[in-house]
Amino acid sequence: MKFLGNTWAGIVFRAADQNVNYLFSITPNGLYSLGVFPTETSSAVLAYGRSTAIHAGLNQDNTLAVIARDTGIALFINGQFVDSVQDGTLTQGAIGVYAGSLIGKLADVIFSDVKVWALS
Repeated sequence: MKFLGNTWAGIVFRAADQNVNYLFSITPNGLYSLGVFPTETSSAVLAYGRSTAIHAGLNQDNTLAVIARDTGIALFINGQFVDSVQDGTLTQGAIGVYAGSLIGKLADVIFSDVKVWALS
């Protein structure tokens, strides 16, 4: 993915719907986070930090990967392991990409070459 504006973007996975899911995101200033949204009105931050693995700034390519197996969730940015958590709140669901921004601002991100693998 490539940031064209100051926003955040990433992977949504184990999604029951648009409001019940896990979100793994990064920002163009080098921050990452993993949140779980188990209901439409609740959320929790499972992992958060700054990573030098993120190609900071606008117009920089970044590749995100998540390995979600049973209750283990491992996070990768540009081929580098950055964090892992154990959480069994959500066990299945859809996967996709997303972008977000501050209220009143447009999210401006390009996603390309998205791949999903099933682990055996």
